[in-house]
Amino acid sequence: MMKTNRTTVGSLVTLSALLVTPVLADENMYGTPKDASVCLRGDFVGSGWQESASDACKAELARRLELCLKDPDQRKIIDDPKYSAHSDPREYCKETAERWVEQQMNLFLKEQEAEKDEAEKKAKLQGTDVPKAAMHDGALEKAVATAYGKAYPGNKILKVVLGHWADEYEKDALGRVTGRDLYATVVNRHPDGKCELHGELWLQRGHGKAFSGPLSERGAGSLETSEISCSKIDGGGGAKKKH
Repeated sequence: MMKTNRTTVGSLVTLSALLVTPVLADENMYGTPKDASVCLRGDFVGSGWQESASDACKAELARRLELCLKDPDQRKIIDDPKYSAHSDPREYCKETAERWVEQQMNLFLKEQEAEKDEAEKKAKLQGTDVPKAAMHDGALEKAVATAYGKAYPGNKILKVVLGHWADEYEKDALGRVTGRDLYATVVNRHPDGKCELHGELWLQRGHGKAFSGPLSERGAGSLETSEISCSKIDGGGGAKKKH
């Protein structure tokens, strides 16, 4: 049998792809992404499948090769003398099977990665709870809520959980105390319905050790946010407290 140039065959595979290749996940590719997953242990490089591919992978490629040879749409290419695939149908279908299996392998890997990410996201969500308050002070809770509301006006405040005042004071370049920081978490609901824990330091200005006035976001890397299941916030309805 005459050896067909791989470059020529490859160009014809591309041509046939334009003519008859179905949607990527369609089973008319002679199999599903799940079927193609047996080749994940195979060794694929640009020039084709290596001999080191697993037996299951080789069997899947061989199965698809035979289906390609019997495919009426592929026969339109194979049986037409004007195409080089006509001189070596098996090589043509071999490369067609390899290409489709590679595409479905990549799709399978993406699906697996997406499922893994979703499972990890759900696990993290289930493991996230509203923190316990270190102290309770209605005036401070209201001050945090006011500062948060100015920065994130689109989010609904469900609860404010106070942490501790930072041990170190804010100081200017001369070492003079200019403020103090309170860590607090704002439990909130976004417009899209997601609930979130927004924890960070909130700055209160002052001179010496006399602090008063409103709070503001300190910033400087103190922000921590995480999604939380809305069902974990006061039975799912969110705090009824209004600030």
